[in-house]
Amino acid sequence: MNIDNANDYARLSRDERTDAREDQSSVSAGPDDAFATMATDAVTSEKINRLIDRIALPCRDLSLGQRLERLSEQFLATPYQANTLVGSLTEKERLVADFRGVDCFTLLDYVCALATSRSEHDFFQRLAAIRYQAGNIDFLARNHFFSDWCAREPANAVDITATLSPQAIGVTKYLNRKGVDEVYIPGLAIVERRISYIPTEKIDAAVLAGLYSGDLIGIYAPSPGLDVSHVGFLIKNADGVYLRNASSLSHNMKVVDSPLAAYLQNKPGIVVLRLC
Repeated sequence: MNIDNANDYARLSRDERTDAREDQSSVSAGPDDAFATMATDAVTSEKINRLIDRIALPCRDLSLGQRLERLSEQFLATPYQANTLVGSLTEKERLVADFRGVDCFTLLDYVCALATSRSEHDFFQRLAAIRYQAGNIDFLARNHFFSDWCAREPANAVDITATLSPQAIGVTKYLNRKGVDEVYIPGLAIVERRISYIPTEKIDAAVLAGLYSGDLIGIYAPSPGLDVSHVGFLIKNADGVYLRNASSLSHNMKVVDSPLAAYLQNKPGIVVLRLC
């Protein structure tokens, strides 16, 4: 779940919608019933095809992590925009793709879907499979929590946190529980789940050596009802180690590369997933 130090519960909002932009950007999907409520726009459609043609397809011989690094680079400076998804308990879920603005979760959705796509239609199929459990385009089937990516079947990713450090800590969470009689997402069940994280002070050279570009990084959330507070891509290059993320911090408000060590100051730790 994304709060990024701004109490911005973007992923969990019951009222996620595309506002006035929806009226001028929505298009119907093709013949597949699953995509009958697809919503995108001309700018996004052009970029989907361009990134597939220029990066995803020509780079298929590279590792998945390298493709994620190259594709995510194309989103640098994209404006931060929360609440772009459409759906709630009372509003029909739509399969939204909007590259004009992203939050930390939709950035992961889009880049991971692009990395293995061969066409625009293929992209939307993969986006549905990544964003929703078993590709079921429904608000309650949406992967609202970072750990849903590895805990739900079929899994999008593998949790490698505990394999990176013997000092990883396991904590039992009750995801979606906000208080004694309160939840983050009405209608969504409270899920008991074991979450492993590496405390920031235990992220040493050995941990960094085990991280690859393209790994998915979650910033561990101490709250019993949340798994992470923010997510991004791990990027390693000659200049250093970075968290590529859609930041809602006031001095950013866009996709940026944040030096990992500096970003993690005063953060409790990290959860690391690796795309399947």
